[in-house]
Amino acid sequence: MEQRARNELIEVICGLIMIVVGLILFMSKARITSDFLDGEWEIWKMILALVPLVAGIVMMIVKPNLLASKLVALAGAIVIVLILFFTTTIVVEKDIAVIEWIIYMFLIFGGLIISAVALLVNGKKNK
Repeated sequence: MEQRARNELIEVICGLIMIVVGLILFMSKARITSDFLDGEWEIWKMILALVPLVAGIVMMIVKPNLLASKLVALAGAIVIVLILFFTTTIVVEKDIAVIEWIIYMFLIFGGLIISAVALLVNGKKNK
């Protein structure tokens, strides 16, 4: 594996870890329900939510250097996030201090930015 690809993989993994840790810390103080997940899983819901993401992942495997494949995968992930976001109810059950909010948001959005930059921004090629 070349050095640039290895660094991008490490950045994506670190970003995902940051997102997961931030969500776990936040979810420990909140109750989260979703109509999309709790309702009946109909086949059209799964297809609607997963097709863009699957198409983008397949495109990334077939043509890894093509920017369109990364954009389709990103659009698929955004569709899933939006579906869950618009059908989700979050009830904060415990008091959360301001510093805790800052830490949670830094972990979640910082990890999201790190992962997105690693996936979408092409670094300079080593010569």
